[in-house]
Amino acid sequence: MLSAQVSDFQNGPVMPEGHRMTSSPLLMSPHTFETLLGSVPSAFFTLDSQGRITYVNALAARLVHRSRDSLLSCNFRQEFGIFLTDRWDQACQTARTEQRTVEYEVHSISLVGWFRLFLTPLEDGLVVHIKDTTEFNQMVQLQRVGSALATCTTPEEVIDVALTQAVSMMGAYLAAVFELNIDSEHLDLMGDIGYSEVLRTTAKRIPLTQNFPPCEAVREGTAVFVFGEALDQRYIGHAEIRSSLTRSLASLPLIVEGRARGALVLSFQTEQKFARPAQEFMLAFALQCAQALERVRGRQVIDDSREHLAFLAAASALLATSLNIRETLQRLGQLAVENMADWATVFLPDEHGQLQLMTAVHRDPDQRALLNTFMDQYPLNMTEQYGVVQVYRTGQSSLISTVPVHVIDAVPDNDKRQMLRRLKLDSLITVPLVTRGRVIGAMAFASSGKHRVYTQADLELAEELARRAASTIENAQLFLTAQDGEARLAGIIGTVTDAVITSDEEGIIVLFNAAAEQMFCVEACEALGQPIERFRPHHSSDEPPAPSFGGTAVEHRMFAARADGSNFPVEEITSEVVVRGQRLFTSVLRDVTARLEAERTLRNSEARFRSTFDQAAVGIGVPPILHTCG
Repeated sequence: MLSAQVSDFQNGPVMPEGHRMTSSPLLMSPHTFETLLGSVPSAFFTLDSQGRITYVNALAARLVHRSRDSLLSCNFRQEFGIFLTDRWDQACQTARTEQRTVEYEVHSISLVGWFRLFLTPLEDGLVVHIKDTTEFNQMVQLQRVGSALATCTTPEEVIDVALTQAVSMMGAYLAAVFELNIDSEHLDLMGDIGYSEVLRTTAKRIPLTQNFPPCEAVREGTAVFVFGEALDQRYIGHAEIRSSLTRSLASLPLIVEGRARGALVLSFQTEQKFARPAQEFMLAFALQCAQALERVRGRQVIDDSREHLAFLAAASALLATSLNIRETLQRLGQLAVENMADWATVFLPDEHGQLQLMTAVHRDPDQRALLNTFMDQYPLNMTEQYGVVQVYRTGQSSLISTVPVHVIDAVPDNDKRQMLRRLKLDSLITVPLVTRGRVIGAMAFASSGKHRVYTQADLELAEELARRAASTIENAQLFLTAQDGEARLAGIIGTVTDAVITSDEEGIIVLFNAAAEQMFCVEACEALGQPIERFRPHHSSDEPPAPSFGGTAVEHRMFAARADGSNFPVEEITSEVVVRGQRLFTSVLRDVTARLEAERTLRNSEARFRSTFDQAAVGIGVPPILHTCG
């Protein structure tokens, strides 16, 4: 077999550097020599000057899935073309010209491996020695991938590295990463290389129950390797989801802590046999990618938590600055679009229970007018069984991570449908405003585009924000109600003709009505904050002290002191009330100077009358006989 040598061979292979094989007399039997060649632990064959195979060992035949005998006399280029690269011709020329072994490395896409070729010249041909270096190169490649993934700080960066390296290292012409949706019922396409727009749209979201490679890989938690006709036979009816050029496909689960969180899908234009070493390498690659994704997502959770806490702190500070509901909600909406949404809306019920838009804020000034127009033209219908109305009615939050396209397409009103498309409603959170177990309104946050897809963490943030906002809204409403009540009370007190003075537990005046101003000849602004004793002179020894309070009204007479120091008599009715834990004392005073003067005049008149009457009665009552006796 080795007698045919090459004198002018254009194309050939290699053996160790500096070695040269020449034809010399064999010092052993042909059988022994055949056994020796067969024991070489790597692929080995020889070529004649025409590039025909003159000898091939079993390992070399196994590379191309042929028998040794069937390869003899076959053209090397046809049978071992998987090893031909642009370096082959140059290596052959160098080996022949310099009469030495030339080596170089080949990455075979079809074999999913790396091989080092040694080309050693013979007098009439070439000896080609192919050493499988796949294991070593796979370790090197995984190290490089690990280093690249270690520098990633976002899921998008990890996915980009995974796809780029998968295409480069494994020879896939299409690659995609799918991740399990928050509902655990769908797979979302997170990134791809080579997908057409139609394929990308079709695969954007796939139900996990579908009989489709990534779905199967995630459901079962095991890799799916399929090629040839089995690809269409196994997944009947899904040709539209993959490219028609795909002849082999590997769907690798992205497993973290024993659970598949997604899948890396690689498509090949040739039929890959997916030998066990190739499968193990792909699974190791997928595991690295899954761990990198988990790492950056964990870091992202920490960073998001910090941002969420800072956002809630800012929101709390904002909510505490004003009791003006509209102003506060407008500023809150602006804060929301700066941190967690592209647009935000807040709804509160009117006196009839109809939800009214209180705030609509959009990140994009050009879209803000469109959002307001949309809300004006399409007010909420309280009979609806979905959306903001449903959340308000049930008190249950709603999270739609990805708004299905068909939902927008199904809107019957064409103008409304077009406006929704322009607003780019891609992800949506709606939460109730709940305080003390009572729903007082609802808030909605929307995201436009893939830069933010709402998750459970975003929902929890929105619910906490809504809880704080609801408390502030309720306080503001109570404040307004109290203001209205105080205004009505002030109006009533202002028309009372008696003086009304209210003081706290320390005896400091907190209310002084107009009648009190006239009575004490002092303005309310001067009296407020002063001790009430200022208007009560020191009690004389014969004047009873002011009564103590026991929670009921007490009436008594006393002297009061005007601002000029003059005293005058009053009747005082004093009562006690507790407001927000504070005791307040209210005195209603009536000037009784005129009445006392009238009473005094009446008493004097009565006294004079009685004296006159008594004297007249004495004269009238003397018997006449007494006048005759004297």
